[in-house]
Amino acid sequence: MKINSLSQMEDLVRKNRSLRWESWDVVHFYQSDTAWMSPYGSFFKGKWYMNRRFKVTEMGWDIPERFLGRTK
Repeated sequence: MKINSLSQMEDLVRKNRSLRWESWDVVHFYQSDTAWMSPYGSFFKGKWYMNRRFKVTEMGWDIPERFLGRTK
């Protein structure tokens, strides 16, 4: 789903703890024991995480619909 409103994206990131900002991009991260062997893996505070980056474009952010309404 395309989100082209900064306020809507800020609200989505605020409600979902697995999303975070990195500059203007939004990153989905989750703990994974196999992340150590992935190019999308990162080590943070003693644990491995997978990271998927959603880059902002002129049209906004293209975010999978499963993140809408998820407030974990």
